[in-house]
Amino acid sequence: MSGPLDAPDIDQKLAPVAAVLRSIAAAMGAGIALLVAVDAFLCLKAVDRVPTPQSLRTVNLLTMIAMAYAFGGIVVSELLWRSTLRGATAENVGATASKAFIIRSAVREGAALLGAVVVLLAATGGVLRLYPAYWANLVPAALFWSYLWAHWPTVAKLKAELAAVLGGDGAAALPPSGT
Repeated sequence: MSGPLDAPDIDQKLAPVAAVLRSIAAAMGAGIALLVAVDAFLCLKAVDRVPTPQSLRTVNLLTMIAMAYAFGGIVVSELLWRSTLRGATAENVGATASKAFIIRSAVREGAALLGAVVVLLAATGGVLRLYPAYWANLVPAALFWSYLWAHWPTVAKLKAELAAVLGGDGAAALPPSGT
């Protein structure tokens, strides 16, 4: 069964979008990787640091916030992505797919950044050396990388995501502009 999402002009509209989104996704993933590398380096350099009770309380609180944001960020990013894609028309499909991917990715990247910053604070405060369980704050980074891997922007994946939101089987109709 074919439909508007199978039309060649949709491929032509999504191809340049997918190329740009791959660059954006790669930069987001690399930025998180760099911060994680800095975390590891600072942990190695903080061998002689002893955490204060205040630094331990701060890292505890930030860990709870980071984990709540990681879970909430996944849910919110999916809701925002879906509501953004619902606004797609035949004329703006490329821009809407781009906007939806960037919104979803940015919300998830925020959770990864917060977790990595908590690890950074734990490393510099000596908390991470004595309490290695705080490395768990990097779970949002791993989740972000797995999201990028699973949703790496290609024309086929963008079309499949549009079909899933707009109609399901690849024959979903993109409304014309102005409806």
